[in-house]
Amino acid sequence: MKSYGQLKLELIHKGIHIPKEIQAASEISCGYCDGQPGEEIALSLAENFIVKALLKGPDKNQPKLKFTNGRIKLDFLNKEIKELEVGIVPLPNFVRDQMKKRSPASENACIDGYCLNLFLRLVGQKNRLNLARETILSI
Repeated sequence: MKSYGQLKLELIHKGIHIPKEIQAASEISCGYCDGQPGEEIALSLAENFIVKALLKGPDKNQPKLKFTNGRIKLDFLNKEIKELEVGIVPLPNFVRDQMKKRSPASENACIDGYCLNLFLRLVGQKNRLNLARETILSI
């Protein structure tokens, strides 16, 4: 069996597909904003072992999520690992709201598992931050 690290690397490289018929389930949709390809979702492969994977369109070699009997499973589509039960790390509402607004804050903030990352940098000759202090504090 592959290690969790190998599975994580595979998911980072390949991304995952979520079939349309299960995208609306609250257990699944809590992990992303609109579910479009290119968006990210955080999966818990084991306790405290999280991977962020890109959502992708259907592909015969693409790992995909399955949702049966209230359980979320990841089908790796290979002989070595058929399915792995996973959890979805819910996207906090304040992050979801920021992402829907498409503001400078939403372009510079993301959730990585359970960590909020704000991307701050100095811009221009006056070395001002790319986000206003009020914007940073409002997140």
